Amino acid sequence: MPVTALAAAPIGEQHIPLKLRYQACSSEICLPPVTLALDAVVNVAASSTLSKPAHAEISALVMQSVEICLDGKTI
Repeated sequence: MPVTALAAAPIGEQHIPLKLRYQACSSEICLPPVTLALDAVVNVAASSTLSKPAHAEISALVMQSVEICLDGKTI
């Protein structure tokens, strides 16, 4: 998924701490919510650097899934 960094962003590997909160439910009961700490790693490259996706085929599938979720409003 292409992203654009701010001009002042440091170059190189950057870590973005995330917290994913989810709750599993059936038609009869819900389990307690769970929070999972995650670390997203992104590589910031200079704009003059030629870059390409490491796995273009996977990126295309992810983007297709995101578009399906957005169209179906399942977010």
